Amino acid sequence: GLAAAGGVTAALGLTAQSVINARALEEQSRKLRVMSDDAAALQAGVVGLVREQKHLVSTTEASAAAYDVLQAGFSRTSDILSIVRASTLGAVGGFTDIVTVADAVTSVLNGYGRAASDAGKIVDQMKATTDDGKISMEAYAQSIGRVIPSAAAAKLPLEEINAAISALTAQGVPVETTFSGINQAIKTILKPTQEAKDLSKALGL
Repeated sequence: GLAAAGGVTAALGLTAQSVINARALEEQSRKLRVMSDDAAALQAGVVGLVREQKHLVSTTEASAAAYDVLQAGFSRTSDILSIVRASTLGAVGGFTDIVTVADAVTSVLNGYGRAASDAGKIVDQMKATTDDGKISMEAYAQSIGRVIPSAAAAKLPLEEINAAISALTAQGVPVETTFSGINQAIKTILKPTQEAKDLSKALGL
């Protein structure tokens, strides 16, 4: 029974955690096989990327991020790996998990219609924003998706949104208030009140 299984596990030099990790990796690999047209190439690419980045994250974590990127609509292996590569650096540097960063990056890419090759620039901008303001990478990554649709619709560059996030949080405005305030301000631009319209007309705008 369980004792025998435990004895076999011990004999093989495995720990309970290593068994859990192996099962988690198999689950992520299964998801990639279901989602990807060329799952073997993608899984090999993920393994190679983890090795290239000197195991900053585990293969299981990188595979989970790749699956998240696939779900966001990116299907080319090279694009997925570009996003996972950038997200890994952002996660490690920002002390958060790679899936959270990858989700934020794909939200920005999709929202602004940008190419996967821009993932590195976006992560750099995320890091600069968190360095200049009083906001963690995790909080930024979890919240930025809320303002991207309206910001993109208003044709406001990500750089301007990030500048506002840095300025507001640096002044001590709570993260939740910062993002809800920015979102409301953008919606006012998209659908101005009659008073705002009259003022704009009076100003010749």
